Amino acid sequence: MGDGRMGRVGFQIIIASLLIGCAVPTPVSTSAAQAASGYPAAADGTPFLPSLPPPEDAAAPADSALQHGLELQKQAFGSSDYADKNRLFAQSARWINLAAHEGSQEAELLMGKAYNSIEIQPPRPKFADLNSDAGQQWQLMVNAASLYWLRKAASQGNAEATYRLGLSYGQSGLYGEKCPENLEILLYRMAHQGFAKDEATAESAQANCAAQSESWLRQAATMGHARAQFTLGALLQTRAGTTEQTARSALYTEALGWYLKAAAQSADRGAEADAKAAIAAAYRYGRGVAEDSAMALQWQRGAVEIAPGNTGLKADLAEYEKRARNHLEAEAMVRSYRNMLKAAAAEQARAEAAFAALPPEQKRIVRAKQCQQACETDYASCRSRNSGNELVAHLSSTPMVVGMALGSVRNCGNVELCQASCGR
Repeated sequence: MGDGRMGRVGFQIIIASLLIGCAVPTPVSTSAAQAASGYPAAADGTPFLPSLPPPEDAAAPADSALQHGLELQKQAFGSSDYADKNRLFAQSARWINLAAHEGSQEAELLMGKAYNSIEIQPPRPKFADLNSDAGQQWQLMVNAASLYWLRKAASQGNAEATYRLGLSYGQSGLYGEKCPENLEILLYRMAHQGFAKDEATAESAQANCAAQSESWLRQAATMGHARAQFTLGALLQTRAGTTEQTARSALYTEALGWYLKAAAQSADRGAEADAKAAIAAAYRYGRGVAEDSAMALQWQRGAVEIAPGNTGLKADLAEYEKRARNHLEAEAMVRSYRNMLKAAAAEQARAEAAFAALPPEQKRIVRAKQCQQACETDYASCRSRNSGNELVAHLSSTPMVVGMALGSVRNCGNVELCQASCGR
């Protein structure tokens, strides 16, 4: 194995150990010069550290560096020149990085967002080169840096950093995030450099990522982070869908509890709207609560009031309104049928009472009339069935069908004889 290849493998092993927690990151000195020697470099060898001199205000270096970095970032967003924009973003990232090294929690959080934020990333390889060795090293390095700063901010009680750690460690079924170890990339590269790809190790690491994701989300949710509460609820609900029936109810109930907590917080309107929509769905499908179309409609209306421009929420609201209307119509039909039955029963009771009050001779006359009416009804019904069977026999050319139809013809008797027997 050549020196260049050995160097690449060594880099991978170091990165892997940092990412999967086998090695504890070396504490970074507050001195930019000392930090530069122990921090991973970008693919082009440029350290992901500020090259500018420290702020002149030595009394508050972290705050000054952060404000300077944010100001440069603001200028970059406002610039229409592509080269100038990139230059300002690069300078901004270095100042924010310096502020993070100087202990600014806000800067640490911003650095933690580096993996998903082009503005804070170190020099990025060309898009076409991201699958090259250098491009994959860059991705691993930026990911490691993000996790390092998120952990640093989370250790100081930063709920947003704690929540983002939870997202970084999984939730592939919710937001498309991948396990931050990028194990598939790392193991693939190792396999093509003489290392065997260990599927069992990959599965174990992925399971570890899922466990860490839930752990960080729970911490952030317990700290009162609304989006973390909603996300944890969504995670539990997703798990319930793949869990045995006996354990499903408890997961749905716990998920609903976190949704209710997120829905009670108006500080994060987006999380509040999503949580209310999730509660509406819980009532719609009976997840952790009894099905109730009226409650589902009420919660969904609350979600749309917060985010009226959300077409998905509005579409769901229209579906809930239709379902609620159908439910009301069905209830109205049931009530009407029950009232009809009650009216019929009441009428029958009145008729029976009136009949019971008649003299014996009058009762005989009434029974005779009822009997005669029954004779007419039964004869008409019998003749109607016979006519249908005779028509089938006449039109069919299949002997078996003709035989069955004619065999169904019955003797309807004589209606006059039937009526004459009434009252005897």
